[in-house]
Amino acid sequence: GLNYVDLRSTSFSNVEILVSYSENATSSDSDVSDNLALSDGETTDRYSRDNQSAYEHGNYPAVVYEKFNLPDSKESHLIVAGEAIYTNYHFMYNQQTESGEYNGGIHYGKKFVDNIINNFIGTTIEPPSSMIAIFDDEDFLFYDFPGAGTQTDPYILENYSYSNSVPFGIYIGNTTKYAIIRNCDFNDGLSGICIEQVAEGTITIQKNTFSKNEIGIALYNSSSVIIEQNKHQEEITLGVSLSSSDNCIIRYNEYRDSIYYVVNLD
Repeated sequence: GLNYVDLRSTSFSNVEILVSYSENATSSDSDVSDNLALSDGETTDRYSRDNQSAYEHGNYPAVVYEKFNLPDSKESHLIVAGEAIYTNYHFMYNQQTESGEYNGGIHYGKKFVDNIINNFIGTTIEPPSSMIAIFDDEDFLFYDFPGAGTQTDPYILENYSYSNSVPFGIYIGNTTKYAIIRNCDFNDGLSGICIEQVAEGTITIQKNTFSKNEIGIALYNSSSVIIEQNKHQEEITLGVSLSSSDNCIIRYNEYRDSIYYVVNLD
């Protein structure tokens, strides 16, 4: 990239490097990260000693954390790992990051970030007062929900209320357990409920209320989810968003008061 800031020599008060490569890093540890030669950008790995990068003596940022404030004084935290370039995050949540590229490749970067977030939740948040974030089946046990996660005895997530939750009130991803989310209130957040890549037919969302959210319910790569008897009201941009999510059942929901889009299919 031509527009970048080298975080090894430039510091920002709200930016912290969590992980850097050593001078012994190899291409097995990092991703291809140079677009100076071939048009596809897959040329050299500037983070490893075995592919034209030993002259840089390592110490490349691999995982970077930034704290910044959203409009209306909402605090947010951004962790970047993998082939993440600053321009992709430039206007995330209408907030500019520091000028420059946080360009650091790390294999299994998503799992790495998930572990950081899980540790953050487990050590700093009194569950589930601020949000519920479930990244795998074991995370259900952390919250001690009633139920066993089976089809006949699903986990029950109910009677929670979330306001100003960024980026979600409840997130469930990469799970195979059965769960019902019901009788919860979501107000003034980016997304009330986000479901991503769960096993088919394992999630039911019912009798929840959404107001002043950008998106009430967002589904990604999650099929046969049941969405029923929910209320979407007061300045909801998008009631339900389905991305690569087939055979979902959406029934008996109520949409009123400034709903721009009821259901979006992608």
